[in-house]
Amino acid sequence: MQKVDSPASSRSLITAGLLDGQLVSGASLDFSPHQAQFEVQELGREGKGRLIVLSCDDVAWVAQYPRHGASPVVPPDETMTLTIHVAGGRAFSVKALASDLAAGHAFCGWPAEANTSWECIWFFPHGIVGRERPEPLGALLMRSNQISPEDLQSALASQAQQRAKPIGQILVENRKIDAEALNEAARLQARKSARLGEILVECGLVSQQDVDDALEEQRQRRGRRLGEILVDSGLLAESVLAATLAEKFRLKFVDLNTIPTSAEALAAVSHDVMRKYTVFPVALDAQQLTLVVADPLQTEVHDILRFLLKRRVVEWVAVPSQVRARIAAEVGAQDQAEPPPAPGATIQRILQDMERGDESGGATRSAERNSGPIGRPQASGDKADKGEKTSSADDASEGGSGVVRLIDEVIREAQRIGASDIHVEQYGPQEPMTLRVRVDGQCRVLAHVPGKLRNAVVARLKIMADLDISERRKPQDGKIVFKAGEGPLELRMATLPTVPEGEDVVLRLLAASKPLPVEKMGFSPRNLAGLRSVMKKPYGLILCVGPTGSGKTTTLHSVLGELNTDHRK
Repeated sequence: MQKVDSPASSRSLITAGLLDGQLVSGASLDFSPHQAQFEVQELGREGKGRLIVLSCDDVAWVAQYPRHGASPVVPPDETMTLTIHVAGGRAFSVKALASDLAAGHAFCGWPAEANTSWECIWFFPHGIVGRERPEPLGALLMRSNQISPEDLQSALASQAQQRAKPIGQILVENRKIDAEALNEAARLQARKSARLGEILVECGLVSQQDVDDALEEQRQRRGRRLGEILVDSGLLAESVLAATLAEKFRLKFVDLNTIPTSAEALAAVSHDVMRKYTVFPVALDAQQLTLVVADPLQTEVHDILRFLLKRRVVEWVAVPSQVRARIAAEVGAQDQAEPPPAPGATIQRILQDMERGDESGGATRSAERNSGPIGRPQASGDKADKGEKTSSADDASEGGSGVVRLIDEVIREAQRIGASDIHVEQYGPQEPMTLRVRVDGQCRVLAHVPGKLRNAVVARLKIMADLDISERRKPQDGKIVFKAGEGPLELRMATLPTVPEGEDVVLRLLAASKPLPVEKMGFSPRNLAGLRSVMKKPYGLILCVGPTGSGKTTTLHSVLGELNTDHRK
């Protein structure tokens, strides 16, 4: 940051937030989010101050204030509302364009609240810690099947005439939901928007600097949760963390070692769901499932199990190490005792259940608990709201939980048999959809899905890949991270419009694992020596070419894995 004396400017006022949390306010001389640097004239008592030159690499965000006498800026109609969390611990509620969010460069956000003094904020990607979309209470209740779309529309119409009355109160008065279920949904909504760092700082358990350091480590070591990092660094005991979150959200804190195992509850939840979300079911009856969780901020599993089991889910909190140990003790023994299902058998069983209309799972889910019906659920936030934008979202739930189980089992089956691709092919509204996989370069048919479910299958895949489910006329590309088995599986997804109102989908399976050493890549001694010779050169270019699936990416990852050492970047 460079400082020189200069007269004040009469241009628009801005406030710039730096990556270290500092604020710089003054008149903008030449601000542009697309330039490498810009100047800010600080304003003094006599209109004079320092001229500060800021590099955009050091800036997280820039707020611009309205000019005197200028017309107010009106944001476009197609914006979405979300909360942007930036470096330094600040958060802004803004409206932004979905296309700008996905572009990967600085984007503009307009104020989502009326009492805001700034006109717009430019956010730089390197300064964004996280972003989330608030889910309205009514949408949350509808997505969890506690009210119908008709109930929600009726309540919204009533609210339009009684604007001072909350939507929840209207639903209770209309007897569409009871007060206890409404309070539970409200608490779940609060947990969805809560941030662990803010909670811990508010309770005085860690400092803001501790949280910032942990967030920085989280960015460098993706896949680790903030709480794990704080516990591993010795700043926080996991028992204190679990008890604090339980008290914060008014959940029961229990000693899992003193709670007996319920065979019925254990059979109702798949083993992979327990492992993925670190949860353990302890009781099940006709009305509710009691679930012990390690992290109450992980709310996706609540929505999934409520949807699958058609029961209320009551959550208790326990120390994470206790939950993991209990899962290993109870589930690990059953996994060793039960043989894996025959290839394709589980997919056919799911399709038969869907034909019979048995979407709740029942005994089938118990028999399939080893294969794991859940991969990546529809989460709250961006994906859920995107799904609610248009009536096309109904396709995603057309087959209910059966479509979710079907897609997840198809991905698991493709992974088990070593497939490189999954092809979802449509032949018209009345014709069955064909699911094929490519193994060793040859395609084979995995299953035929009834034509009435074709839109539901494609919509579910789009939700998992965070694509626009309302757009069917243009190709789209996305990525799915599917957590199952021994580790995460990455799938690159592409859609292509085909028959009228239809789309084909192709998924490429990529194992998200550590790169193999170069010497284990299968090179001949001569080629391995030649490759290592060019790798050692201080400059130059290695051209890596070949057809799709020939191993270009795998080879480059192995080369970079060998070159990237502690002493060399």
